[in-house]
Amino acid sequence: GLREWGHTAGVVHEVITEILRESSKAMTREDIIEAVLKRRSVKPNTILVNLQNEKYFKRNKEGKYTIA
Repeated sequence: GLREWGHTAGVVHEVITEILRESSKAMTREDIIEAVLKRRSVKPNTILVNLQNEKYFKRNKEGKYTIA
């Protein structure tokens, strides 16, 4: 049902990983939040908590995120 509404399956970190792969460049926190919200209905805080997981994501000196 959710897929019919344009929602992506998977947990939030998987959605973020997919977005970063498609981007092929580091993204700002705001850009990631915007992209995730287009695919999933989650709170922005949930996205931010997932971005802090160093197992999946790393932040560069400019504050942009990439896949770990």
